[in-house]
Amino acid sequence: MKFMNKFLSYLFSGILISTLLIGCNGKSSSDLNADVARFVTSSDEVVGYGYVNILAIKGKAQLSQIPTIGEFVNNQMESFENSLRLTDKIHYALEGPLNNDGIPKYAYVFMSVENEDSTLQMFKEMGFYFEEVNDMNVSFDMNMAVGFNEHTVVMVSGNFGDDPKDKLFNAFASFKNEEKDTDVTEILATTTDILLAGDLENLYQTSNTSLNDLAEENQAEIKEMVRGGHFFMTVDFNNGNLTAKMDFSRVNDKMKKNTFFKDKVANDVLNNLGPGEPIMAMAMSLDIEKLENLMKDFSPEAERSFYNSMGPMGSMFASLTNENLSDILNGDLGMMISNSEDSDKMDNSNNLPNSHLYLGLGKNPQNMKDLVRTFASEEVISDLGEGYFKIENSMLLMKDKSVVMHSNDTLKSDFEIGEMHKVKGLEDFGSKPFSLFVDLKTLGDSEFNKMKGQFDVMLSIADYLTLTADNERMIFKLVLKDENENVLKQVIDIYKDDLKSRMGNISF
Repeated sequence: MKFMNKFLSYLFSGILISTLLIGCNGKSSSDLNADVARFVTSSDEVVGYGYVNILAIKGKAQLSQIPTIGEFVNNQMESFENSLRLTDKIHYALEGPLNNDGIPKYAYVFMSVENEDSTLQMFKEMGFYFEEVNDMNVSFDMNMAVGFNEHTVVMVSGNFGDDPKDKLFNAFASFKNEEKDTDVTEILATTTDILLAGDLENLYQTSNTSLNDLAEENQAEIKEMVRGGHFFMTVDFNNGNLTAKMDFSRVNDKMKKNTFFKDKVANDVLNNLGPGEPIMAMAMSLDIEKLENLMKDFSPEAERSFYNSMGPMGSMFASLTNENLSDILNGDLGMMISNSEDSDKMDNSNNLPNSHLYLGLGKNPQNMKDLVRTFASEEVISDLGEGYFKIENSMLLMKDKSVVMHSNDTLKSDFEIGEMHKVKGLEDFGSKPFSLFVDLKTLGDSEFNKMKGQFDVMLSIADYLTLTADNERMIFKLVLKDENENVLKQVIDIYKDDLKSRMGNISF
């Protein structure tokens, strides 16, 4: 393991990879890319794979332009680029099972060789000792093996047992296979900065979770659902934003039939979250019956845990609904938090912003109405008439098929509902069945000021973030105030003094 640690220290410290894993818009495929696709296809144990485009650190973060740091980075990168073809990107693969900390049983790193002699010299300067085996230079101990020929470097880390070279040679042998899975090939050909992909079938087969305790018919159904399935995530560092996309469209029809998001957020949710300019807003619409059936089949304790988490109120809900969520909820849910426009409406004791909550009622809405009226009759809450109820410093409006709750409202005349005020970043809110918006710029100056100490760097440069999801994709986007400069450059500018001070602590 010491060889792997030393190599990674040399490679990644030179480009500060410990804090910045970034990429460039280089070729989306290469001989190395194709070889890794063959390796992944040949294994029933690979649970994760992907690549990192290292070279963009100079173009996107512009470290080379910073005094002291730039000289260091340029010197380290020159050594690597003389030996390794970094334009082919650094690929990786992970074999399961994963342990409780998410650490894979074996981890592979694949790199293209630019010059075989220079590569050998680079490794020797790091303290590696090689022997020639099968036309390859090989170095190994019981936890790490490194091998390379004129084309490719393969590094394998893990507990090998009696034969530390076996995994290494098998990896090289797989490059000669003809078969390449179409999904794996297309995923690895994706152009992005960081690619993280996974094989659902292998992940389930090598897992050791509560799913293995299910009835045999349920386990068989899961196996059918994950068969041939892959997911992948791309991370891109752009001018003014960081964008991460999770794609789970490459699954079979059986898995797709079990997805539970609706096409978009219901209009009734969007029409009842306002008024006000949101600091934070969330809305979603899902098929609650389908989700409930999935939980009963594959996570039977999940629904009970949901009720238990609500304490005595949860037990009351469970009795009213016969433990069916679909009896009280229809899957439409929304929430908005905003600054108060009227200081008289603020809860002076807790100094909390306004919060609005929307709940769509399920197949038996009368159950929820009866529950609220029971609380009113026992004077736990106050019945104001016309469906309005007062709960301490909050108010609830019981409608025919929904419930709307506002904090900091105590009078019927103050209780206004409608759409949220449109602010920057909220243009497409609700177009996907799950939508989340956070105004980070305002959040830094809001009543949530306790968060600022933990996220002050992000809040100082950030404008807003959004998260959207449907049955095929999830997209996270962090947008900065300055949309003209790369997000990495902006982060580096904040930390450059700290980076300079740490230069002397990097050992060689």
